[in-house]
Amino acid sequence: MKRKMKYAIALFCLAMAAPLAIMANPISTGVYENEATEVTYQEVATDQIPEQIATTISEKFTDYSIDKFYAGSDETFKVEISKGDEKWAVFFDSEGKFSKKEDLSVDTTQETAISE
Repeated sequence: MKRKMKYAIALFCLAMAAPLAIMANPISTGVYENEATEVTYQEVATDQIPEQIATTISEKFTDYSIDKFYAGSDETFKVEISKGDEKWAVFFDSEGKFSKKEDLSVDTTQETAISE
């Protein structure tokens, strides 16, 4: 009986310790996000745009003109493009692959008055 009780206590202790061991050593997925790191961009002459980025812009954003080109502190790129009143910031990763776009046409700083 004492032997069974010892085994039950040992099993209980192991069961309680296992989740703590798993939490202490999480499995790495290789994906890391660090929101504290802010990317800074420095303007570069538009004739310095890598060929892959220029090709992507001409294919995905036909009739848009390239206004400004920036190189990021994290080796990414940002290109400001426009067509008429439409303005976009188009982002590319370090390999020159399209990652996202942001609408620059929307003025987020303008306050809207609410009528009563």
